[in-house]
Amino acid sequence: MELGWWNRDEDGRKYRVQLEKFGSKLIWRCQRGRHTPWEDYPQPTEDDWDKAVQLAENWYVRRLIREDALKMIKKRGKP
Repeated sequence: MELGWWNRDEDGRKYRVQLEKFGSKLIWRCQRGRHTPWEDYPQPTEDDWDKAVQLAENWYVRRLIREDALKMIKKRGKP
């Protein structure tokens, strides 16, 4: 399961944020440019967590993710 969205850094440049559920943990990644490799996302902010919860709830209603993934995201990554 992967959730993704676009953010802007302090200089106004866009970058892609991705949250992936792998087993019993959540992996945060970001991509600064289209042809650049994915990097570890150092520290997700409260806004990132709020956006992830919002997207996960929308996806759950549409049956695109399972309930255990939604609960894990709501608990901020704790199983």
